[in-house]
Amino acid sequence: MSDFSWSWDGVGETLGGLFDTVVDGGSNLVNAWVDNQANLLQSASPEQHRAPTPIPQTPQGTPLPQSGNNMMPVYVMGAVIIAGLGYLAMKGR
Repeated sequence: MSDFSWSWDGVGETLGGLFDTVVDGGSNLVNAWVDNQANLLQSASPEQHRAPTPIPQTPQGTPLPQSGNNMMPVYVMGAVIIAGLGYLAMKGR
């Protein structure tokens, strides 16, 4: 007979150790991924990475007034065109 002998206890110990190693490795992998995602989210904040745009200034250094998207001239021109078309339509009757 050969000298090779094994027992179910030895196989159980080996499988248990292998299982523990895989679970610990998976846990470490998940923790590393979560930490990486948290670091990516933290470093993605635009306040930290976006260069501030300078305020427009005159040559003397006084800041120019900031105006938003002013659509009033477009609305007035549209109203004038519609009124003009209405006037021409009524005059042609």
